[in-house]
Amino acid sequence: MYNVASMAYRNLPISNQESTKSRETSGLLSRKIEPKKVEAKEKTPRERVAEYVMEIRKEREKLRNG
Repeated sequence: MYNVASMAYRNLPISNQESTKSRETSGLLSRKIEPKKVEAKEKTPRERVAEYVMEIRKEREKLRNG
């Protein structure tokens, strides 16, 4: 039971996909409509921690890669 933190870290539900994709349109008759924002539902503590861990990983990769 010494590696409880590392086991919890590995079991976090972290997605590697970027969820923000916008559709760019150009042209004379194109519409410039912003995509509808989905209302943020209450996140479970596990999902919030997973987001925090993902942010920390991204910043750590930035430091490693320069």
